[in-house]
Amino acid sequence: MYVPFYCVPAEQAHCQDWEIVMFVSPSCPGTCFHCWSSETFFGLPVLLSWHERFWSLASNKAKLGEIRLSGGEPFLCRDLGEIIGIIRKNLISIVPVKIFTAGYRLVSLKTGNAGIEETVCNIRASGVVREKVEIHLSADEHHAGSLYRTNMGIKKRSVKPRHAGEMNLLGIPMLQTQTINFLRACEILSNEVQGFEGKLKIHAEMNRLEYHRREIFPWLTEDAWNAAVISSEGLIKAGGARNMPSSVEISPSSRHSIMIIPGAEIATAPNSKKSQAYLNPSGNKMIYANPCTNKENSNGFVIAGWWNMINRVFCGGTAQEALELVS
Repeated sequence: MYVPFYCVPAEQAHCQDWEIVMFVSPSCPGTCFHCWSSETFFGLPVLLSWHERFWSLASNKAKLGEIRLSGGEPFLCRDLGEIIGIIRKNLISIVPVKIFTAGYRLVSLKTGNAGIEETVCNIRASGVVREKVEIHLSADEHHAGSLYRTNMGIKKRSVKPRHAGEMNLLGIPMLQTQTINFLRACEILSNEVQGFEGKLKIHAEMNRLEYHRREIFPWLTEDAWNAAVISSEGLIKAGGARNMPSSVEISPSSRHSIMIIPGAEIATAPNSKKSQAYLNPSGNKMIYANPCTNKENSNGFVIAGWWNMINRVFCGGTAQEALELVS
């Protein structure tokens, strides 16, 4: 049997600024070459009542500094707007909520005003336009390649860096259209709701950030780039980037993250082909993230530290146990 959060270092357990990363959708139609989450089991969809119960327990947690809604593709979750409403009801508007998306079914690829207007309508209809909510749109060259493959009806991502690079180039015009529509739509919506923002998230290969600035986004002024872009360099050794010479080893981060998969449960044996094994350092045994059997009352599967999720090391417990860390 696991020991809840037994291997969270003491200095981490006493951290005053935890973030919750909630995987609200288990799937994504994208085929990004560098994606590590494509190799991770994100459970099965749960009912809105699961989120109502969880966030009521999270109310007024002193150490909770930020909430991130991710996936899969979070905008595939039909209840996304309602989930944010539940968060706001319990945590009011103090804690920022950030949504990480590839823009599928959200950001139009039409050019001109038609694309901007369609994107405004899509974002507004999702119900996420609220105070202190940010949407972070992935906007690097590998997402450009995914847009190209989607447009061409290619359902599998490239396995060779050279082929991926060729498709990335072909997808850049679509990525540029997508980001123009997104930023303009978010600017319009931010004038309606104070504190709502749209950002571009660029996760670039080592020494490729300047390429993005110069070749993909030359139309952004320096001020606009600094205001809208959140960037990092160095892909981790996971997903398609595992065998790339420029990728970097996975190591613990200073950010204190609780990764929550609502639609999965802890088990000592797999019960499905979708089950995913994690090494339990206690006794060198395996712990499994199994598909949930109850979409309303699942205990959830939680890992503390994103590097532990990628490395498949069990440092976790249930969703309710996770909240004890931020109390």
